[in-house]
Amino acid sequence: MQKHPLQPEGFEVGVEIRVSVTVVAGDDRYGDADFNTYLKTFGLQRMFLHAHAVSFEWPETGEPFSASAPLPQDLRASLTALEVKNQSPPTDRRRAP
Repeated sequence: MQKHPLQPEGFEVGVEIRVSVTVVAGDDRYGDADFNTYLKTFGLQRMFLHAHAVSFEWPETGEPFSASAPLPQDLRASLTALEVKNQSPPTDRRRAP
């Protein structure tokens, strides 16, 4: 999704995402409550929303600007926990006779 700097006042990313039928993990307002509860078991305590890179032209000068940031540690930790669970062999709960 691209966010444009001149969005109307009060514009909410969650509303735009909801209209596009995309759910943001951890979004208590527009997200899926059951999914969010499940993700909390992996340590997710907030919306999984991160701007990896931002680029724009300064309005006054037209000079290009770009910035990037790595995924924050708390979000990385939640992803790692999910990956570990998905790589674990399934538990066979059947018992031998």
